[in-house]
Amino acid sequence: MQKKIDITKNLYFYIVAFLGIMIIFCAVNLNPNNDMWWMISTGRYIVENREIPTINPFTIHDGYEIIVQQWLTAVFNYEVYSHFGNIGFLATAILMSIFSLFLCYQYISLFTNDINIKIFLISVAAFVFSAFAATRPTIFTIPLILFELINLEKWNGDKKKIRYLLSLIFLSVLEINIHAALWPLLLILTLPYIAPGCALSFKYFVTELVNRKRLIIADIFMLLCGFLNPNGVNAMLYLVKSYKKTALMNSILELQKPAILGIWGILLIVQIVFLVLYLREYGTNSDFSKVFLAAGTIFMSCTAVRNVWMAAIGCLSLFANMLPKMIRFRKEHIYELWKTIIINAVLLGCIAIILPEVAGQIENKKIPAKNAAEYLASVAEPDRERVYTSFDNGGMFEWYGFEVYTDARPELFTKEINKKESIDDEIYNVEYGFINYRDFIDKYNFTYIVVNEDVPFMHYLENNEKWTCIYESGGICIYAKFS
Repeated sequence: MQKKIDITKNLYFYIVAFLGIMIIFCAVNLNPNNDMWWMISTGRYIVENREIPTINPFTIHDGYEIIVQQWLTAVFNYEVYSHFGNIGFLATAILMSIFSLFLCYQYISLFTNDINIKIFLISVAAFVFSAFAATRPTIFTIPLILFELINLEKWNGDKKKIRYLLSLIFLSVLEINIHAALWPLLLILTLPYIAPGCALSFKYFVTELVNRKRLIIADIFMLLCGFLNPNGVNAMLYLVKSYKKTALMNSILELQKPAILGIWGILLIVQIVFLVLYLREYGTNSDFSKVFLAAGTIFMSCTAVRNVWMAAIGCLSLFANMLPKMIRFRKEHIYELWKTIIINAVLLGCIAIILPEVAGQIENKKIPAKNAAEYLASVAEPDRERVYTSFDNGGMFEWYGFEVYTDARPELFTKEINKKESIDDEIYNVEYGFINYRDFIDKYNFTYIVVNEDVPFMHYLENNEKWTCIYESGGICIYAKFS
């Protein structure tokens, strides 16, 4: 008779190994991306000039004001890249993802002691977080939000312990300098713990607000700490200033709403279902801080793909509360040793396939835009050229010292931010062929034009005798003007 093997003990190892592979794979593919090149360039400017720019130094447009709302992240990214290259980005992304999952575990532990529920929810969180495993401001914001929610929940359990609220003030100072666009989120997430749940009378409402006065005072200090940044009120209001629905903004994937039948849409539907089930289960006895938190984060996640992590965190308390009532995990045994061997072989096979691919990209990740920028820097004088680049490629050419037409920060090209003019519609029209290219070129007097293959602008240049292709590789072409 074959010996029983407790597969439950091994299952946790398989889950951790799989999630680890997934996070590493995503981190390699996401680092660095086009937005990060803009941040690296900005960080270099701040370090070399010992000041945060107020006039955009990276574009051909004169007098555009700029708000570097993530200046601390930009400096960090520049230092990491300068000393460690791409492997620094990769290590940072992986470590921050692991740290976020650790905080997730701590947060979930406030609601359940069931290890199986914890592992399941951590797995879901890891899946969501892996999509954000790029060394951009969001990867630093996620653990700050988790740390805030942990302290809010502990305070909610014992409102006399104000030490849990003191940390929120420090988080406010960090977030306004790391990622000012999401700084208001710190204040918004305190609202579920301030608003009374089921106000049966005005007297009850007032009494509950008085019980939460310490949190209201903490919010006031958090608001005041928002001024502790180089951009002042402009940084605090960055989210409002940068929010603009245009054709260009709508064409950016991360700014689009999650598709209902897509993975993020399905996840949101599941979260809504659990919210309804929770309310049905507890009714007026519900913990309304959980209800308001879940409902608010679901709403924010529905507005854009880049926000889906918010609901993934905001609904953890609901899942931790409801799942034990719906699922019974049982310890399973397996008799056939060969089945366990197959599972291990598959896991090792995945590692054997993925890790060489990862190792080949870590230190010298080559992308077409980087090759093109290196070439142009070798044949031109970056500080004397006026270069057209698409929305995606601008940051790379900025890193190599060129002043470009546009980059991956679309809000910087709106009048609300640059205080001069909005050209976001023009950027969109150039990209999709809704413009007179001859007039456009004459307007900006470009010396080089960098375009992707098979876009309308390239087809125009192919048939224009005044421009010649000097570089073509990886789907990118560089055109130079005849002297």
